[in-house]
Amino acid sequence: MQIRFITIFLILSINVFGQNENHEFDALKKASFSNPDSVIQLSRVRLENVSLSEENRAYYHLLIGIAKRNKGDFKSGIESSDSAILFSDLRIVEANSYHNKAVCYRFLGEYDSAITYNLKALKIYEAEGDTREQAIVLNSLGVVNMKSGDYERALYYYNKTLKLNSGTDIDNYSDVLNNIAIIYANTGKLDSSEVYFRKSLNYELEVDNLKGISAGYNNLGALKYYKDNLDSSIFYFQKSLQIDKKLGDKQGIPAVMGNIAEVAVQNSNYALAEMYLDSSIQLSREIGSKRDLENAYLNKAGLYQSKGDFEKAFDHLVISKAYADSLISEEKNKAIAELETQYETEKKEQQIALQEAQISEQEAEIERNQILLAASVLAIILIISLALLQRSRLRKKQQLKLQEAQLQAREAEINATISSQEKERARYARDLHDGFGQMISILNMNLKNLEGSPKPDERQKVFEESSKVINDMYGELKNICFDLMPQTLIKSGLESALNEFVDRINAAGKIFIELNVFGLDERLSEIQEISLYRISQEWVNNILKYSDADKITLQITRDDEEITLMIEDNGAGFDKNLLTSGKGNGWKNLNTRTNLIKGDLELETQPGIKGTTLIVNAPSRITSAEAETADQNTVKMV
Repeated sequence: MQIRFITIFLILSINVFGQNENHEFDALKKASFSNPDSVIQLSRVRLENVSLSEENRAYYHLLIGIAKRNKGDFKSGIESSDSAILFSDLRIVEANSYHNKAVCYRFLGEYDSAITYNLKALKIYEAEGDTREQAIVLNSLGVVNMKSGDYERALYYYNKTLKLNSGTDIDNYSDVLNNIAIIYANTGKLDSSEVYFRKSLNYELEVDNLKGISAGYNNLGALKYYKDNLDSSIFYFQKSLQIDKKLGDKQGIPAVMGNIAEVAVQNSNYALAEMYLDSSIQLSREIGSKRDLENAYLNKAGLYQSKGDFEKAFDHLVISKAYADSLISEEKNKAIAELETQYETEKKEQQIALQEAQISEQEAEIERNQILLAASVLAIILIISLALLQRSRLRKKQQLKLQEAQLQAREAEINATISSQEKERARYARDLHDGFGQMISILNMNLKNLEGSPKPDERQKVFEESSKVINDMYGELKNICFDLMPQTLIKSGLESALNEFVDRINAAGKIFIELNVFGLDERLSEIQEISLYRISQEWVNNILKYSDADKITLQITRDDEEITLMIEDNGAGFDKNLLTSGKGNGWKNLNTRTNLIKGDLELETQPGIKGTTLIVNAPSRITSAEAETADQNTVKMV
């Protein structure tokens, strides 16, 4: 038995008919997923019409290609897409045909061809400026590279997909995050995997997609299983199961029950495992799913093997094998029937091809008659184009003048900023000179008074005055340091400050903190660094005071859109309401600092379950105006 993540390889419908007035195309496109045979049959009837235009012929050939792909007849899907390219002069139809071929090649396992045709489609979409279709093809490239094992290239395309649409315009945004998380899990980067699984789940929660939420909890359960956190694993699997039951998803429930049973076996809770497997078998019988019955009996054989009851394990293994053989037999019969259907359809396609050749001859004659008319229209267009070109040149000159004015204004802003910084530095220098300079002069005079062996009373008076000056100097120094804020954080940035903080705690030997930082190649804004540092400091100190944990994982991950702070410990969980509704200021301070960076604060903990997680999600960048406002409102907190 093995617990797997739910991988989303979404096959999107292709938007080829948006500009066509015949709504039949859109209806057939949608029907090609649920009833592909009817779509193929109707499209062939339309192609027998000799008066059908070449563009409409291209559309119907592409519809057949999509429907055949959805049936699993990928080679025929490629052939029909080639016919669509042959008849159409529209670049958008050509692009969608290339993409359909790429999907077919992917399912055939011919990944190099899939990549080639995806790139051809992408080039056309980029030229057309169609960002939505670009995102779909980029995601398809990510899937192909993921299937072929090139995880680095897959991540490149997935990140381009997210960057292109920022999660607002694509239907498969959550699926891209999910697949990125699976790549990190497969490469052993479980903490990074959890960050993206949680992003995917949060998106599904926002749009209230119960099916996606169920998949998200299932994936978190699998991840916790591989991180040996079995209690949390069962917790997330049970949440997934609750949603599947609410949806009435009888296809998904047996798989989740099998996952819970596997975790229970690893936890030596054989009674719980047997209960879920029995329920899975009963439901699989009700829906007639031989595949689920095969898996359930195989899992039950593993259960009895773990208990040492090898006789029952063998009996259940025999039952599982019987269902597997039955499935193989059904698939063979289905393949034979599809071959017979394909033979009949090829005969009809030959007849259609002959009719299409005759139509091409007729249309060639019409095309010759249209050439003279086109030449006249071209001359008119040329004259209009020259006039528009002259107008465009004048407009560009005006734009250049406007840009120059904007650059001058920007330069003035920069000079004003530099001047302000220099004045601030001069103020600090003046404070040091006027404050410390005078005190050092007084201290020097007092020391010189000690020369010549003065009387004991006079010497004591000099010592007292000098001590007072030193105390004043210390107070002045504290004030200046307070104004300047923490030096390590200001000079070296957030990562260096956190490293120093972690090293000091680890040196004490009472608890170990593991620090992981990803994506902080560039410095954050001042308010972001201070806020994230203070949040980390506050929560770690809270763990040291109240938790029995002996290990803390502190992780910061930053990408183009978001920065995430996650602090996990292995101490006992607690009722978070006691913290969030308490009279203390600790939780209020954490929320205040989170709000300063426009972030969200989340706490995951439960009484009786090991492990507590604090998560802060905030925008990767905040505007200078937002940062300035935050600085002015939080001087005392810093």
